[in-house]
Amino acid sequence: MPYDGLFAAAVRVRLHGALADARIDKIYQPAPYTIILHLRRPGENLRLLLSADPQHARVHLTETSPPNPLQPPAFCMLLRKYLDPGKIVAVEQVGMDRILHVVIDGFDDAGRPARRRLIAELTGRNSNIVLVDEASGRIIDALRRVSDRVNRYRALLPGVPYVPPPPADKIDPRAVTAADLEPFARDLDPDDTVERLLTAALEGVGPFAAKHIALAAGIPPAATVGGLTELPGEPADGTLPELTSEGRAALGALADAARTAARAAASGSAAPVLVVDERGLPADFWSMPPLHVAPERVRVMPDPCAAVDAYYAHRLAAAEKDALRRRLARGLETALKRLRRKQRALEGDLEEAERAEEYRMFGELLTAHLHMVKQGSQAVVPNYYA
Repeated sequence: MPYDGLFAAAVRVRLHGALADARIDKIYQPAPYTIILHLRRPGENLRLLLSADPQHARVHLTETSPPNPLQPPAFCMLLRKYLDPGKIVAVEQVGMDRILHVVIDGFDDAGRPARRRLIAELTGRNSNIVLVDEASGRIIDALRRVSDRVNRYRALLPGVPYVPPPPADKIDPRAVTAADLEPFARDLDPDDTVERLLTAALEGVGPFAAKHIALAAGIPPAATVGGLTELPGEPADGTLPELTSEGRAALGALADAARTAARAAASGSAAPVLVVDERGLPADFWSMPPLHVAPERVRVMPDPCAAVDAYYAHRLAAAEKDALRRRLARGLETALKRLRRKQRALEGDLEEAERAEEYRMFGELLTAHLHMVKQGSQAVVPNYYA
């Protein structure tokens, strides 16, 4: 699912317009990595979901209302202390990265106005949600605390100055030019694809967006970078290969397509879509109709939040169903093994029970001739049943 920098930019536009002056009414933490803010605006109630789940990191408005634990977790209680009551004044994005800041005005312990930032770092397995005091720049707390022994670049602990994730040495796609792409094209291996070139050079662009940009530029995503240079590899004198005139034209087309896509996402002018599979079920989403997906599989959505919410409502329900199926399968397998052991034991008992009459006769004969049997010895007694 391409919750990339372009999609995050589209979500930011939607949230900034929808949440301006929204007041925080309630705060819940229905799952270990998920926070939901219940918000009020004149005439409407909204739910803002922030998830730092390593597999499903995202921020968006949601229509779902998952059940909440009876005892709120510690991070939820802390958010209630510092953000309730509070008013959202802005939603910001760091460049074109997957980092969103929800700026909230509230009050400190003494009742003085205080501004905090609820920062959602949607960076895969390192995703996190961090509450920062804007005046001091220090962390109030983080959903997932990280010490400097785990991460030498930055610690995410209460009282520590907030340091953003290390910046990627990439270009903002909203202002990229052919000259910006040229060093990346020269540095890559000739067998690398144009798709790889775009993901390596452009901030917030993943494989899904790279395919779209390449096709928008009229270039197959699987075309090799070596086709843009005069030489198949590095020249003998150690200089980097030169670009052909066709290669420079291709880089110009890629830069134009990247700027167009990024600016459309960042301005909110693009039409967000839900991609469905052959059965019509949600399979993906993005900030605009992707050119590498068949048109019949694309559904235009009212806004990016509706697209991502529909996708995850289906995906998480399917995941929950699969988890329940696996639990039932494990339970049935355990019960089946237990019953098979019991069956083998009963079959053994049944086999022994087939000689019950013979054993009864032996017992009666021994009882009748106990005077002939000495302890620890074998005895032969008359068989009156013969």
